[in-house]
Amino acid sequence: FADQMPEAGCGVIGQQVHDVIHTIAQTRQHLPLFADSRQRIADFRGVIVKPNLHEATHACQLDEATTSAQTAAAQLSQRTQRPVVVTLGAAGALIYGDGISTSVAAIPVDAPIDVVGAGDSVMAALAISTACGASLVEATQIAMLVAGVTVQIGRAHV
Repeated sequence: FADQMPEAGCGVIGQQVHDVIHTIAQTRQHLPLFADSRQRIADFRGVIVKPNLHEATHACQLDEATTSAQTAAAQLSQRTQRPVVVTLGAAGALIYGDGISTSVAAIPVDAPIDVVGAGDSVMAALAISTACGASLVEATQIAMLVAGVTVQIGRAHV
């Protein structure tokens, strides 16, 4: 689920859709469900959320300058009752769930980069990988590979 609208109440994902998503998550716990939102990531319940560090700290009303990714992820995971994958740009990602945090390194990119689309690529890789049976750590490792390709400028993408 992607809620990228800057204003609340615009677009498709409003309170009714959040309620339906939560019901689906509760009744079909075996489904790998993911959500991403620039402004309202904390409104999702029962699904794995994938904010970047800014979005995670904002959602928990924390100071981004003084808050670790682990602290923000732990608080957000407590709200959503599911694991959280916080993307950290060139530093990779941090997975937090059930009191355990795992860091996944980014793939070094030695070319000019453009981050547009990186978050969407990470979401797609997470969803597809877990749907195919990967653990969340394995899916995040795959997502970091995908993001590494997505951000490259001026190279042929294979």
